[in-house]
Amino acid sequence: VQLFEKELNILNYLIGKNNLENEAFNLLKKYPESIKAIPTLLAVRESAVDVLIDSKNFKYKNIDFFQQSYSDKEIKGIVEFVIKTGIGKLIEEKQIKSLVDYATGVEVGLDSNGRKNRGGTLMESLVEEFVSDTCQSLGIQYLAQATSKKIKEQWNIDVIVDKSSRQLDF
Repeated sequence: VQLFEKELNILNYLIGKNNLENEAFNLLKKYPESIKAIPTLLAVRESAVDVLIDSKNFKYKNIDFFQQSYSDKEIKGIVEFVIKTGIGKLIEEKQIKSLVDYATGVEVGLDSNGRKNRGGTLMESLVEEFVSDTCQSLGIQYLAQATSKKIKEQWNIDVIVDKSSRQLDF
């Protein structure tokens, strides 16, 4: 965090801004050196990441956080990435008071469970796209995160879960 403390403090300007997309674009355009602090906020150790932009065809876009200069299009892509990771919402809604403090918490692992949950949620929505498409093409129904109650409501099927043996009985 110490390596990027100045850049994180520059990014602190964005906390609570209503039009985060425009404010972030303008800030990063004026202070592009701040871009190199973004991976720290996401607990990413690499200087570049491949971002999935087309889940159907597995197409990726590479974002390099340590370039010498950035085009407007690249800065817009970085801003979009920050917003889509969820960090943008935390910044906009003032759920983060200081990006330096937040990054320190990330570094010492205070956010490891939250990161795991976000990663699991992202993977779940990615897999759901494929399940949904497959079910639609086969003409069958499915339920996301099906529980015995949801299954009963949807299809009037009783599913009894024996929690001691973890077996499903139909």
